[in-house]
Amino acid sequence: MLSMPVINVGVPGDTTGSTLRRLEQDVLSQSPKIVFITLGGNDLKNGISKETAFENLKIIVEKIQAKGALVVIGGISIPFWGKGFGESYDILAKETGAVLIPNIFEGIIGDSKLMSDSIHPNARGYEIMAEMFYKAVKPYLNHD
Repeated sequence: MLSMPVINVGVPGDTTGSTLRRLEQDVLSQSPKIVFITLGGNDLKNGISKETAFENLKIIVEKIQAKGALVVIGGISIPFWGKGFGESYDILAKETGAVLIPNIFEGIIGDSKLMSDSIHPNARGYEIMAEMFYKAVKPYLNHD
């Protein structure tokens, strides 16, 4: 969709802390122009505090932006179980100027046709997520 190479350096089970530790080697060394981030779900699942998760996430976003890349965050919003993570994505986006998709799993979670298990999308679910990221970044692209 972007008409440019996309490098997926996501690691299943990654938390904001583990991503921060490998950020330089896996992301910044690639000199990206745009970085799509979906982080925080494993922090929430693993009981990492919202404060710690979003301190890490802010550092990640700012380090990427310091290299001149546009950051697009796929937020998560889980009613009741979300422990305020959804609102924290809004605050982070406002503080850093990152582009935010408030709930990257909207319309996917809970739809058995789009899920491979109770928390992970299947190939079609990930296609829908990719379309959401594309719509969010399209105004910033130099073509079409």
